[in-house]
Amino acid sequence: MDVKPDIKPKTIAPGAPLTIIVRSQQHGELAFKIKSSAPFYKVANAYCKTKGINPSSVRFHSDGVRLVNDKTIAELDLEPEEDEDGLKVYIEAFLEQVGGDGGRCSKY
Repeated sequence: MDVKPDIKPKTIAPGAPLTIIVRSQQHGELAFKIKSSAPFYKVANAYCKTKGINPSSVRFHSDGVRLVNDKTIAELDLEPEEDEDGLKVYIEAFLEQVGGDGGRCSKY
């Protein structure tokens, strides 16, 4: 009988330093070093200020889940990667899209 090791996902301890890397198709990657006890809106606002984007027009996601600005980074249930520089978390930034006809077909 094979015994499988109990593999638990890495978690982020409150107050632990980590690097958050924000990825965007339009703006590339930008890294922030921050403590996990900081609210996520600090990262979101810093990213938007650096890129010259209106904060209300950007949506941040991790593994397909939208991130809420009022939670701390430790509360967001992110899965960090560990390397020689410490913990890293990758986040995607999407610009808001407006348009479409709501699923209705329009006649020409």
